[in-house]
Amino acid sequence: MYSDETMQVFESIELPKFEWKETIMPVDYLEAIWKGSPNYDLRSPLIAIDTIVIHSAEGTLPGMDTWFANLNSQVSVHYGVGWNGEVHQYVKEANRAWHVGVGDWNDHSIGIELEGWAGGVFDSYHAQWTALVELTKYLMQKYNISAEHIKGHSQLDSVKSDPGPGFAWDKFFSDLGEQTWPEWY
Repeated sequence: MYSDETMQVFESIELPKFEWKETIMPVDYLEAIWKGSPNYDLRSPLIAIDTIVIHSAEGTLPGMDTWFANLNSQVSVHYGVGWNGEVHQYVKEANRAWHVGVGDWNDHSIGIELEGWAGGVFDSYHAQWTALVELTKYLMQKYNISAEHIKGHSQLDSVKSDPGPGFAWDKFFSDLGEQTWPEWY
């Protein structure tokens, strides 16, 4: 098909090496780093995204990266936010992440996992808190989500305790610019 000389030229070209998950897959939120997870399925285009669910990872951001990349974990979220303010995206917003184990919440929500543990004081990590507030503002604006539809995982699943009593909901809603708190608060 090609001459030997042409093949030698092709073989001599060094192509850059890269990790496809971080370089090719475009993120939805421009401040995020794509990490990817195999644990998702298609979200129905007929169901509107109307809820944001806040979780605590019960671990670290590198631990989240490993856990959500593991097909056997059967769990994922759309975003993870580290103590250092780094935001990782695991599942495209158009897809359904597997972050709430009960009901149909995954069908119409975006999941955000925070590095840390339930009961931890999340607003003490300034970079993480700022990144969470900015990501939440972006999602609220993009999907027209009201503060009433921002929930803690524990509000949706009675066996869960995250993000826990250390999550400062009053400060969170204030930092989001909300004038009134949701009825559930």
